[in-house]
Parts: sequence; structure tokens; C-alpha cells
Amino acid sequence: MIKPAASVFFISTALLMPQNANGLEKSEQLSEIEQTSKPLTQQEKLAEQHSAILKTLKGCGPENANQIENSPTSKGASEIYTWVDDKGQMHFSDNPRQSQQYQAELTDYHDTQYGFELNLKSTGGSFPVSYRDNVTAAIKKVSEIYKFYLPSSGVPEATVNLTLAKDRASYHKLVQQYAPGMGQSQGFYISEFNLAAVWYRNDAQAHQTSIHESVHVLNARLFGLTPRWFNEGMAEYFSAIKMQGHAAKLASPNWQQILSGTQLNLTALISAKVQHWNSGSIQSLLYAQSYSLVQYLMSTSKGKQTMKLLLAHLVDTRCEPNAQVNSILGQYPGGIRKLESDWIDWVNNKRYRSQSF
Repeated sequence: MIKPAASVFFISTALLMPQNANGLEKSEQLSEIEQTSKPLTQQEKLAEQHSAILKTLKGCGPENANQIENSPTSKGASEIYTWVDDKGQMHFSDNPRQSQQYQAELTDYHDTQYGFELNLKSTGGSFPVSYRDNVTAAIKKVSEIYKFYLPSSGVPEATVNLTLAKDRASYHKLVQQYAPGMGQSQGFYISEFNLAAVWYRNDAQAHQTSIHESVHVLNARLFGLTPRWFNEGMAEYFSAIKMQGHAAKLASPNWQQILSGTQLNLTALISAKVQHWNSGSIQSLLYAQSYSLVQYLMSTSKGKQTMKLLLAHLVDTRCEPNAQVNSILGQYPGGIRKLESDWIDWVNNKRYRSQSF
């Protein structure tokens, strides 16, 4: 039986749907994901509303054909050191002195010069300066981490307009203005306006939701349409970020416990339809698997190289509505089946670690 995750999982518009506390048997999981697609319900259409908007991405029209091609290019290569300390925590740094006492893995990354802008405002009241500074630092750190994986040229500028609503009434006005009929939620994003809107209920919830929705905006601006597993997996992965001064820490969930009794199936995950993603019975399972897969790719040597290939492909095909993104996973050393087996081994043998950047 699959156990519910300790953290909250959001769908793309952060609709609050009940998680499956009891879980599904393996046969139920696979058969439900493999069902023939049915007509979309109104709720499912709302969850996909960003897809239609992304078809008119800024910079994808004929009049902007040279906009992305003329974007800033790399200013050179950066050396990134990766190591695991005595406490089992994984570190990423461009400072060689910090890694000298460990057997650090060295990777060359092109230092991509792409423009990123964050605009933060509130409605319905003000927020403590400390909170605003913390969430601002966290989102900017996410952008810095993205930069290590992005290609050296052709990357569009990205803007995130984050609006925090102090109370339910203020948040409801945002919903009515930008996403009427969306239903119960505590956060959403509208790619057309680079907007991430969050209902502030408490510091921890607002921080997590702000990162989650901001990552969706960042993905939409940089990559256009992306597979659901990638979009939600990246948003969930970075939602765990905690700032410690100028450094950031990403704690790792206990994936062996969370995914206990689950038959991890990479093909089923990357081919899941919107109906499956919005199904209360398997929704949390898809989110957990996507999160763990992204963490695996972001924390292992072969995974990081595959992630670089994936992001380069997403940038290159951002204006194409039917880009074959999942095929890039087949370029993982040994192929997609090897990726699945390595991912499963990583989960089963508790190879996941907290990460510091």
C-alpha cells in the first residue's frame, strides 16, 4: 500500500484535492493510468488552462523570430564541485576549498547569462520584511540553480510576478480576476502574465506555495509546454528549499517510506494523461513519483547530465507544441530502462540525501 507523503502536493493550479490516505494496490495503480482517455471535465479543463495560453508564448511569433536567437550567451565555463559530507548531506559549490577534504566530483557548467526578474507585491495587507526577504532569496536561488543546467545560448529572459494575498477575500479577488471558476485553492499561476498568486495563510505554507507556483511560471517562460511529470516534479522539488544565509538547503523526503509498496513505472509516469493527474485516487502518487524522479536526476552524476540535455532540448523546442521531450530520457546512459532501474535502486536503498547549494 502506498503511504501519503509528509508534504502537501499541489496540481498545476494548486487545486486542493483530497489525498489518498489509504493508497492503491499495484494492479489498481497501473490499470487506472493505462485507461483510455475520456472527455475532459470542466475541472480538468481548468487545470489545463495554462496549456492554451502557452501556445502564444512571447518570442514565438514570426515578428520575434530573432529575439531568442540573439539572447545573451555563455561567458565561459564554471567548475561545480559535488560531494557528500560526513553526515550524508550532498553539497554543490563553485568554491574548491569547500570540497578539499572530500572526494568531490567536478563538473564543468557553462555559466549562462540569462535575464531573471522577480517582482513581489502584496494585496490585502503587508507582510513582515523578514518573510519577504526570505521568499525573495529562495526564488532567486532557484533561478541560480536553473542556470547551472541551462544551455549556454538561446535562453529567453524570465520574469516572475509573485502576488501574496493577505486574506481570503483578497485572494478570492485575484481568482475572480485571473482564473474565475477555478475552485478551491491556495495558489495558482497564469503564464500569460508571468503571474504566481498565493493565499498567505502562514509562513511555511505561503513559502512552499510561492516557490511551487513561481517554478511553474519560470518553466512556462523558459520552456513553454512541458510534460506534467517535469513541471510538477520541478515545482515540488524546489518547494522544499530553505535559505540559510546565502546558501540553500533542500531536505529529502523519505522516499522508501513514501513509495513503499508502489510499483515504480517510468513509462506509466511520463505517459499519464491529465485525467490521471487530476484523479484523487492516484494524484498524490503521480506527484510523489515525479518529485522523486526529479530529485534523482538533480542529485546523481548521470542524472545531472540527462537533466542538462533535457533543459537544452526544452529551450530549443519551446515554441513547438508537440516537442518529443520524453525521448530525451532515452539518452540516459544505458537507456530509459536503465534510468528506471537506477531510480528504483536509489529509492529502495535510500541513496537520497539532503542537498546544499
